[in-house]
Amino acid sequence: MRYLFKRHLMVYILFIILVAGVLPAYAGETGDLPDVNDLIKKGKLAEASTLLRKEIDAHPENVEAYQLLGRVYLIEGDEVKASSVFDKVISIDKGFEDKVSSEYYGAGLILIKDPKKSNIGLHFINKYIREKGDKGQEAASSLYAAGVDMLGANRFMAHVILDRTLVLNPSYEKDEDFYLSYSVKSIQKSADLVEGGKDFLTKFPGGRHVPEVLYLMGEAYSELRNHQEARTYFQRLIKEFPETEWGKKAVTDLKF
Repeated sequence: MRYLFKRHLMVYILFIILVAGVLPAYAGETGDLPDVNDLIKKGKLAEASTLLRKEIDAHPENVEAYQLLGRVYLIEGDEVKASSVFDKVISIDKGFEDKVSSEYYGAGLILIKDPKKSNIGLHFINKYIREKGDKGQEAASSLYAAGVDMLGANRFMAHVILDRTLVLNPSYEKDEDFYLSYSVKSIQKSADLVEGGKDFLTKFPGGRHVPEVLYLMGEAYSELRNHQEARTYFQRLIKEFPETEWGKKAVTDLKF
C-alpha cells in the first residue's frame, strides 16, 4: 500500500514538474505583449511586428495583439495595413471602434517629429481632429511643440504644422513666442520673412523678441541684395539694443 502511495506521489510530482516546465513557455507566448510595447516605444517596429504576427497566428482572437499590430503599421506610416487590422479588431470587439482615432493621434504625434514622415503624421492628426470635432483642439499644444521642434529640420513643414495649430487655437496669435516661430523663424523665402517680420513688429512692438526679429529682417534684406534696407535694420538694432546678442551681431554684419 505504501509502495502504491509512493508511486502515485512520484507520478504526481513528475506531472507538476512537467506542467511547470510547459507553463512558462506558453506564458511567454501570450505574455510577450508587454515586451512588444517596449519594442514599439524603442522604435524596434520590425521586431514588434514579428512577435505580434506570431501571437496572432497562435491566438487569432487576441484583440490586444491586433491593436498593437495596427499601431505598429501606423507608426510605419502604412495606413492601409493599419486600417485592415483595425477592421479585424472591430469585428471582434465593437467597442474598439471609438478608440481608432486615438491610435491615429498617438502615431501622428510620433511621426510628426520625423522630418521624412511629418506630413503623414500631420495627416493622421488631422484625421483625429476631423473625427473628434471640437475635442480636437486638445491637439493644439502638441502640434505647437512639434512645429517648434521641426524648425531646425524642415521650416516648410514647421510652418504647416504651426499654421494648423493656429487654426485649432486662434488665441496663439497673441502668444509672442508662437508668433515668432510662425511668422518669422519658419519662413523659407527672404521676401516672405521680411513681411512676416513686419507683421510681428506690428503685433508686438515692445516684445522681448524684437531684437532677434530686427536682425533676421536685416539678414533677409541682405540676401535680397537690398543693402540699404539691411543697413537700416542693423543700425536700428545697434542703436536701440546695443547690449543684446543681436545688437552685437549686427555690428559685425554692418561691415558688409
